[in-house]
Amino acid sequence: RPYIILGTLREQLLYPNVDRQVSDQELSEVLQQVNLQDVLTRVGGFDQEVPWENILSLGEQQRLAFARILVTRPHFVILDEATSALDFKNEGNLYQQLQKTNTTFISVGHRESLFNYHQWVLELSEDSHWQLLTVQDYRRQKAEEISSVPGDNSQARVENSPHQQAAMKPQINSSEELLLESPTTTILTEEGLSHAQMTKLSNYSVSSI
Repeated sequence: RPYIILGTLREQLLYPNVDRQVSDQELSEVLQQVNLQDVLTRVGGFDQEVPWENILSLGEQQRLAFARILVTRPHFVILDEATSALDFKNEGNLYQQLQKTNTTFISVGHRESLFNYHQWVLELSEDSHWQLLTVQDYRRQKAEEISSVPGDNSQARVENSPHQQAAMKPQINSSEELLLESPTTTILTEEGLSHAQMTKLSNYSVSSI
């Protein structure tokens, strides 16, 4: 469940810097981007304090949290089951809006649809092992595991979605899986590596993560 503060709609969107100066027009445009344009009318404007958890559904609260990201533009965010209450259309819209920003996002979730908006997967196992690989390689690996199960005659196929065919900057996603672009198809499996070693392995700076 997203963190919803006590306060006005303006404060919800500007949190944690609620004193920042952003025009009503800019805030209205962000609400439209996340498909929440009707909320402004429902609550009577940006400066009405209302009991948000009684007014907004869980899906609307999740969209409001994305709107906050689009307004505040942090360097990176961790999205923990951030679209669990949304349909795929709304989920896709939110991630596409986020991809247009310079924010690096780390997604934690169980929806396979999240692969469409990430390039890498970091999978964590119960035995403290992990593996880091591209989304394409991860899907291929899982498809091979399924096809190798005795008595399973289903044929799994790995395809790239249009989102993954488009160029995307590296980000992470995790569902006990974290989605990250690898220059090779090598699967990296290690344990107990330092921050510097992780950076060297991925060939991508993780200093802000």
